[in-house]
Amino acid sequence: MLSFYLGNLYSEAVNLGLEYDASEIDYVKFLCGQGYDTKKLQTLTNDNNSCRQENNGMVRDLNLSSFSTWFTHVFRRTVANVGSATSKYKARVTTPPSLLNIKVRRARCFIYLFCGCYL
Repeated sequence: MLSFYLGNLYSEAVNLGLEYDASEIDYVKFLCGQGYDTKKLQTLTNDNNSCRQENNGMVRDLNLSSFSTWFTHVFRRTVANVGSATSKYKARVTTPPSLLNIKVRRARCFIYLFCGCYL
């Protein structure tokens, strides 16, 4: 069984009440995308997971709260509010306003489309 924990030393500093869930298969795909072969993956996970070309993932595919890209890419994230039902959250995006187009909707799943361009 593959077990991962991504966290911070001072967890209260980032305890915003939002949970970005990731499953074992998300990390298996990530490891395969990082060049692990089936033998190395099975040694690490201690189970029968395998790496195939179609299940290779990238770090940007992990369901994390951060985003980074140089060029156009669609990010899909799923988030659950585990805090107060009346909580309000703000997103901060650093980019020239002329390049930004975000539509906010009430939903558990959301998609960000970042469009990059040569300067």
